[in-house]
Amino acid sequence: MGPDPWDARGLEWMTASPTPTHNFDRDITVTRQDEFWHRKWRIGEDGKVTRIARSEDVAHDGSATDVHLPSPSYWPVVVALGLPLVAYGLIYNLWLTGLGALVILGGLYGWVFEPPDDPEAHAHDDHHDADPSDDSGNGASGGGTSTNGEGGPDSGDGTRQLTGAGVAGGPSAQATEEQS
Repeated sequence: MGPDPWDARGLEWMTASPTPTHNFDRDITVTRQDEFWHRKWRIGEDGKVTRIARSEDVAHDGSATDVHLPSPSYWPVVVALGLPLVAYGLIYNLWLTGLGALVILGGLYGWVFEPPDDPEAHAHDDHHDADPSDDSGNGASGGGTSTNGEGGPDSGDGTRQLTGAGVAGGPSAQATEEQS
């Protein structure tokens, strides 16, 4: 069974099931209320809803290929050790506050200027451009029309017929399978 067994609308179904530890490799650009549904379906001029992509093609597969984690470091521990010194010094002796502040500043300095131990840390282009497979800006989804996509799986030719109004607060849009 794929990542979207219900043909769902919500973004939580855009990741692999079971959910991987890192969730998404990059942030998802959301332009509509039912973004995942609009990436899988398109509303034609005649009101027919046509499948344009399978859930498996749109959903994140769960592979952790581009996940970058910071290098392990002891400097945050040094900064954390300076905080109780500052607090203890504020209560009992101001000299300890100064000593704690120096420990914190030294820890922050070491943490900021610590060299990365990842050899490819700056070797790749790390721009967060939109996903090239994302069709969220081409207007192929039928403009501002909103439907909820209920009604079961598509028929063999991948089309559905809308029979209700899909506006917020109004009756839900119902999709019925087109009989061929």
